[in-house]
Amino acid sequence: MVLTSEEVTSLISNPDLAAEKANLQYVSENDLCIMRRKRGKGYQYFKDGEPLQNKKELERIKKLVIPPAWEKVKICPLLQRTSTGSWSRRKKPEAVYVSSRLD
Repeated sequence: MVLTSEEVTSLISNPDLAAEKANLQYVSENDLCIMRRKRGKGYQYFKDGEPLQNKKELERIKKLVIPPAWEKVKICPLLQRTSTGSWSRRKKPEAVYVSSRLD
C-alpha cells in the first residue's frame, strides 16, 4: 500500500482511521481497564476496582506472559484482540500487542 503525504498526515492525526487502514482495532489507554497489582510473590488483577474472578479472562492474561519488571500494567478487556501497556522500571513506556485470538 502506497500512501500520499496527505493520507499520511490524516492518519497521524486520526489513530482510529490509522488502525482501521492497518486492519487493527484502536484502543486508547482509557480502554485498558484491567490493572495488575503486586500481591505477595505474584500478581492480582482488578477490573473496575474489583478483583478479577473470571477464570477465562485470568487464563487469557496469563498467556500474555507480561514481564514482571513492568509496572503500572493495564490490560485491554476485549477478548478478540489483546493489548497491554505499562511502564518499565526505567520509566520507559512498554507495550505488547497481540492481534490473534488468545482464547
